This record gives sequence, structure tokens and C-alpha cells, in this order.
Amino acid sequence: MSIIASPYQPPINREQLIQPFYQEFDQSASQLKKQFSITESLDIMFPEQKRQDKDVARAKETLGELAKEFSAKEIKEIVTDIDCLVANWLDDFERSIFEGKTLKELLHEKGGML
Repeated sequence: MSIIASPYQPPINREQLIQPFYQEFDQSASQLKKQFSITESLDIMFPEQKRQDKDVARAKETLGELAKEFSAKEIKEIVTDIDCLVANWLDDFERSIFEGKTLKELLHEKGGML
């Protein structure tokens, strides 16, 4: 049986451990210093708006030529209505399976994080 000595590695000190976090914080802070337009500021504060814009773009892509018959506002309303219908249908389906409760309600009762 042979013993192979590994090279000595000094323990990591606090500065080495924390340095990557400082670098990330400095980069984030420098981004906050620049001036944003009102639209950019609102997009940062309300990121769900970007998601909704992506949903509308996907709906237009899916509808193809038919999308030209609707205004952007109408497509936004259609997407919102469809999202609501799907959520309600899913809740009804879950209630039919889980004895009158949704999965979210069951997980909440069991101490889940939802």
C-alpha cells in the first residue's frame, strides 16, 4: 500500500470567499446608476408586462394572417381571457381529481411553499 501525498492547499480565507459577491454587487449597483427612461423603469418594476407582451407576440405568430384582423389591444384581451379560462378549467379538473381541492390548496395544507 502506497501513500501519495497531496499538495498542501491553504484554507480559503474570508476575503476570497466574499470577493465574487462584491464583484456582482458592484456590477449591479453600476447598472442602477444609469438613467432609465420611464418605459424602462416601468418594465423593471413590473416585469409581468414583458411576459404579457411576449404572450401577445406568440399569439400573433400562432394566428398568422388572422392576427391582422385584430388590433393589439384585442389580441391582448383574447390572451387574457384564454389565460383565465385555462386557469379555471385546470382548477375544475384538479377539484374533480383531488376531492374538491386544487393542487395548490392541497400543497398549502401539507405545508408546501405555494
